[in-house]
Amino acid sequence: MKVGNRWWRLMIALAMAASLGLVPAAQAAAQAGARRPSTFTSLCGAMDGTHPATLTHVMFIMFENKSYNAIVGSKTAPYITKTLLPGCGLAANYHNYSHPSTSNYLALTSGTAQGKATSADCQPSGCPQSQDSIFAQLGNSGLSWREYAEAMPSNCDKKNYDNTSYGNADGSTGEYYYVRHAPPAYYTSSPVPGECSSWDVPLGTGTSGNLLNALSRTSDGLPAFSFVTPGGCDDMHDCPVKTGDDWLKEWIPIIQQSAAYQSGQLAVFITSDEGTGSDKTNGETCWDAAHSDSAAYPSCHVATIVISPYTTPGTVSAGYFNHLSLLGTAEDLLGLPRLSTTVGYTGMESDFGL
Repeated sequence: MKVGNRWWRLMIALAMAASLGLVPAAQAAAQAGARRPSTFTSLCGAMDGTHPATLTHVMFIMFENKSYNAIVGSKTAPYITKTLLPGCGLAANYHNYSHPSTSNYLALTSGTAQGKATSADCQPSGCPQSQDSIFAQLGNSGLSWREYAEAMPSNCDKKNYDNTSYGNADGSTGEYYYVRHAPPAYYTSSPVPGECSSWDVPLGTGTSGNLLNALSRTSDGLPAFSFVTPGGCDDMHDCPVKTGDDWLKEWIPIIQQSAAYQSGQLAVFITSDEGTGSDKTNGETCWDAAHSDSAAYPSCHVATIVISPYTTPGTVSAGYFNHLSLLGTAEDLLGLPRLSTTVGYTGMESDFGL
């Protein structure tokens, strides 16, 4: 029996005893708190067998341009292969939205892309997005969000940093910032534009900065929804898979030890914006049934890893999911109504114990 299950059963037993007058309520709570583990003994699964009605935190971590087979089983990704996949959950039949990048980042946060962004990478000034998004949903519900973007020069930066080196290097980290990987900057519907200047922030590093501060072990500082964007090297866009694997090896233990995760209130989803392959064409409808054939459409097939205390280690789901499914899952877990664009897409909760 896992530690998490023992703790939850103890909680239930003590609550029942307290309600019957067998154990004073204060004593029951104290005993339960004393026995709750301060550190999970496994990355995932410490609370499997229990199901939260909702969570207070969901996090997306985004990588770039890597098809499923470039990640799963890759010898250049030892942390993913030897730790995350056997230790947590894998959506093995998961598909991106389209090509190129911009459409996928917009679909992951609004369920669609408008105008030029449907088939081209573009800057916020050239393709503003008026549709509702999860960021607007959260703000209108009185909940907070953050994008944590590595190497972003300033909050909600909308400038074009692309050049012949495919990015503008941050002098302190050597990383690149791509605004097309920063979806909050594109949305024009209220209250996102006003919130963006405060809530779309530089990520920082594993030793200091916004994300590290939010992941404190002593106090839960995470917003309801976190959209984490590694820099243009760490996200595997301009550098090998091993670079992204090393980034995860640094950050996942920090996330695991956070107050939000240790309290069972955080689920983390790691995915790629899109894959690559001979079928890749801009505007490709990767999310539809015709493109669910992964062998025929490798550019539409990406690996998605699920990390939560409720997910049984080694879970592999063959269920058909895509970026719209993932967005709908986040809405479900946070108790938000579905956007019209995600209605009808099955959430991932059942397959991963959430």
